[in-house]
Amino acid sequence: VGQVYVASGSGSETLFAEGPSGQATASWIGDSTYTFKLYAGSSRSVVLQTLTLTRVVASISATPNPPAPGTGLSSTTIAWSTGDGSVGEVFVSQDGAAEVLFASAANGSQVAPWIEGGSTYRFNLYYGHARERLLRTATVTRPGPSLTATPNPVSAGSGNGVTTIQWDTYDGSMGQVYVAANGGTESLFAQASSGSQQASWIQTGATYVFRLYSGTSRASLLKSLSVTRSAN
Repeated sequence: VGQVYVASGSGSETLFAEGPSGQATASWIGDSTYTFKLYAGSSRSVVLQTLTLTRVVASISATPNPPAPGTGLSSTTIAWSTGDGSVGEVFVSQDGAAEVLFASAANGSQVAPWIEGGSTYRFNLYYGHARERLLRTATVTRPGPSLTATPNPVSAGSGNGVTTIQWDTYDGSMGQVYVAANGGTESLFAQASSGSQQASWIQTGATYVFRLYSGTSRASLLKSLSVTRSAN
């Protein structure tokens, strides 16, 4: 008779299986190192064989996270590894927008020098060259002024589309949101230190640029975003 014991990391051994021979499934392998030992008999006095199992773990991180607050651009360094040397790609999206390729390698580190205050960035590490499988995610949010549109792009349909503009000057100071359609003249959309307001006149084929300014003189631009509407 033999017994197989297993220990996770530096933890205590627990009985995994017993019998003169056989097989058993370990369906609980996590991010750890496991040591399996086959003992003769039932007293664990004689070790017949030892097996060490380590799960390959992909990783991605951002340093610093969060970046320092402010109104200008800041930086964070993204470090990643697929864990097994296979090809990987890192894609990034800002505030829920479409993903764009940030880096491609099995492992490495790269600076993202364009982190805006009030924005959230999602860095996704994928296996392979076609975003075949998501391995790990790192989310970076930098405190600061914010300006978002939900949804963006606005869904297609008959009549005018609707999106909700949300803003925050971050420091409680007065702010103004202006909007310009297709590069035209800006007009005042909203005024407050923070809030949300619907824009119910979004037209297909047009591009609307919303800008959040500090104060009431449009002297200091805090954030801007473009809103479009899908054609179909």
